[in-house]
Amino acid sequence: MKRWVGSLIILVLFILQTTLVDYIKIFNTKPDLTLIGVITAALFCDQKWALLLGLCAGALKDTFATQTLGINTVIFFLWSVLVIKARRRFSLDFNGARVLLIGIIVFLQAVVTRVIFLYLGIPVALGIFLRTAILGSAYTCLVSLAVFKILRIK
Repeated sequence: MKRWVGSLIILVLFILQTTLVDYIKIFNTKPDLTLIGVITAALFCDQKWALLLGLCAGALKDTFATQTLGINTVIFFLWSVLVIKARRRFSLDFNGARVLLIGIIVFLQAVVTRVIFLYLGIPVALGIFLRTAILGSAYTCLVSLAVFKILRIK
């Protein structure tokens, strides 16, 4: 994938995340389009560019964060590193494996964020966390299939 294509994908998904996704919530849960873009960039872009895109996407998401500044910047960079390492070890040549990877990462993103919130003294109810983690992962997986279809990734 060319550099400008990866950048454009993340920018478009981020804009959709901050504008239109609020209208397609299911049980007050929405897909994480920015994270889909980061994972897609880490799967298909060269290593250095994917890391830079992960860092920039996290910084973009942090610009709209209300409680924790900088967490997404660090975590998205780390997800990029993890996906780059995973694509070397595992066969991620078909969408089923990619969607499974996205689901796992979105669930882990919810867990890591909750742990950080608890450490910072920001309470998150267990029921809300479980709904967000489980439904958010499933919803993001479904949306990632649509994103792959639009991008013609097979």
